[in-house]
Amino acid sequence: MLVGDGNQKNLREAEWITEIFEEPYIKAYVAGNLDAWMGAAGFEAADTQEVWWLHQVTSGVKPKVASEASMNYTVNDRGVPAPAV
Repeated sequence: MLVGDGNQKNLREAEWITEIFEEPYIKAYVAGNLDAWMGAAGFEAADTQEVWWLHQVTSGVKPKVASEASMNYTVNDRGVPAPAV
């Protein structure tokens, strides 16, 4: 995944910019951390790079989900999967 957005670090340092734009979530965005949000969403290797003064590009990799065939589990008599012993 690749996300291009305003530079959080520089927006924090120039608070006056957040007053100019009438974007409803800009203060929450500035106070947050896109790398942490990507990690919370399950992305690995999240990394943010500054692009000029105004922008940042964040990338991350969503891990491949294991297929059912590769999972080690059994199904009980009620059809509920349970870890294999």
